[in-house]
Amino acid sequence: DQGVGFPEIVRKFTHIPESQRIVTGIAIGYPDWDFPANKVESQREPLEDVATWCGFD
Repeated sequence: DQGVGFPEIVRKFTHIPESQRIVTGIAIGYPDWDFPANKVESQREPLEDVATWCGFD
């Protein structure tokens, strides 16, 4: 499990099975639109196809 402290505790309370990976990420700051890589637009899968939200009802 990438970037998750105490994944066994997270799994206990969210009921995420061992067969699924827990991944976290956060972006901080402002984009530099003059940097060439920040002008690239890529196709993405819909969020609901790749993420599950636990505890945000």
